[in-house]
Amino acid sequence: MKYNSFDELKIAYCELLDQEKFKESIILFEEGIRNLSDDEVEKNFYDIMTEKCWLYCNNGQFDEAIEVFTNLIQNGYICPIDWNFEELKGHERYKELNAKNELLKIEKQKITKFEYVVHVPEGYSKDKKYPLFFSFHGDGENIRNHEKYWLPEWLTQRGFIVVSPQSSKIHYHERFIWIDKAFYNEAIETRKYPYTYIDMHKEIRTCYDSICKEYSIDNENIIVGGYSGGAVASIDIAVSDVIPVKGVVSLCSLKPRSFTKENILAALEKGLKFVFMDGEEDIPMKEVDEMIKELEDHRIPYKYYINKGIGHWYPEDLEEKLARALKFIDGK
Repeated sequence: MKYNSFDELKIAYCELLDQEKFKESIILFEEGIRNLSDDEVEKNFYDIMTEKCWLYCNNGQFDEAIEVFTNLIQNGYICPIDWNFEELKGHERYKELNAKNELLKIEKQKITKFEYVVHVPEGYSKDKKYPLFFSFHGDGENIRNHEKYWLPEWLTQRGFIVVSPQSSKIHYHERFIWIDKAFYNEAIETRKYPYTYIDMHKEIRTCYDSICKEYSIDNENIIVGGYSGGAVASIDIAVSDVIPVKGVVSLCSLKPRSFTKENILAALEKGLKFVFMDGEEDIPMKEVDEMIKELEDHRIPYKYYINKGIGHWYPEDLEEKLARALKFIDGK
């Protein structure tokens, strides 16, 4: 079968991967890549190569994965070589390759800065006040990845000015994170309650101040939302009072360490509302359940939507759930 895009192909081979048909997923992947246009392959080169490594690792082909990683790193691409495969990390070439990868990351971090993109409604006018929505990419994503699924156009069509920020902390090639790197360095079996990197609050506040100077913003109608690490960032910003927020839309989040009793009581005073979404395959989510219990204990309004048939990912009906979330936050 011929696929029109790498995104279409990815859906197909990931279905096989989810069924643990690793060899079949590699065959489909390789056949699909051969049939993509040269432009599509060039545009998605890094994702194609790292996905190939992921498929190889799942199929136990660690020599092949190391070879692809080596070529990428030699050409200046920062790679996700820290995946949790013992055979990968135990490979005889891993230590040297990982050291080169970390050096690339250090050099890239020196020139990486916080960025953001602004989308305004059609017919925008300075004479009108507009609601504002901050839309945060997930960890390991960027603005472009995130906006393919969390469409800013859907929000601007409903009158929102949309700000899509991009973290200043590099993770891999053109991939960024909101959660502090130190958290990811903790043992995966024991780590809990993530926290955002130290400069994030200042970056978001500065961004917000700049947006308010340049655009006509309704400062009493600001919502933050995001996916995964971006969901953690959204909750953290809201409960830490970084900017004046009236609602949070959290897709696939964990519980940030800033979600404290003191901050929740302050959220109650501000009238803050919360919307959580999780994939059916991920629940129960212990840390989300903890947040919900604390909200219930203090009678803080919330909604919890379960995304059928998926795990940690954007649901196909995200816009429908966003519509419900916005209606709830607006009190309608």
